[in-house]
Amino acid sequence: MQRFETDRYYPTTDPDLRLIGTRGTMAIWRHEGRGPSYVRLGGKVLYRGADLNEWLDERLVKTDMSARTSLKNRADLQAGERADALCA
Repeated sequence: MQRFETDRYYPTTDPDLRLIGTRGTMAIWRHEGRGPSYVRLGGKVLYRGADLNEWLDERLVKTDMSARTSLKNRADLQAGERADALCA
């Protein structure tokens, strides 16, 4: 799913960049060498849509419902074992 137009350059003032972070946060990231890649032209900072999409895709966290279920089952089992230990 494309969130940003890949061939467009977004200035730091573009409201679409709020999906990534605030202007202040992005300025800190640039200073620290973090965040999405950017282009500096004179005193202007631009973000390429393709780079923004790539940066977001790298942060995708996939979840597995079966893993969640097994963790819940394990917690339920441990709770049952503790109850058995108290009754013994």
